[in-house]
Amino acid sequence: MKKTLSTLKLVAMMLLLAGMMIACGKEDDIDMSKIDFSNIENLYAQPLSVIQKAVQGKWNVYCIYSSGFVGIRYPKDEFVEISKNKIGSHEIIWRKYSIPRNNTTVQSYVIWNLALDEPWMYFDNIKNDTLSVGYFGIADYGGIYIKVE
Repeated sequence: MKKTLSTLKLVAMMLLLAGMMIACGKEDDIDMSKIDFSNIENLYAQPLSVIQKAVQGKWNVYCIYSSGFVGIRYPKDEFVEISKNKIGSHEIIWRKYSIPRNNTTVQSYVIWNLALDEPWMYFDNIKNDTLSVGYFGIADYGGIYIKVE
């Protein structure tokens, strides 16, 4: 009888573990073929796989803006390439982190700067291959990137 109870407990634990693994993998079960990656209103609210797919590629940095003293800067011929683990030559990782949204904060996946061990940037939306980027730092600033390829 004790052996049967032990076996049942083991089976129950294995089923529970399998269920947890399946539940954790649901984010990766997204049908990517149905998503228009050139137009996503609330990019920050998407699962990591969608954010990564939407922002991968080569981008022209159209402008950098700040609500502080800097104003708007239009870099000339500045390009950046984003992949799952790099922006240009900078190695990055993705972490869930609080970002500012309409006088509150929300949890989203952000790019983490490994060299400085701090959050670096997040993505607000993408409209007609124009990406709105938010940067972490002292001032409230962001950028507009236009898809090149």
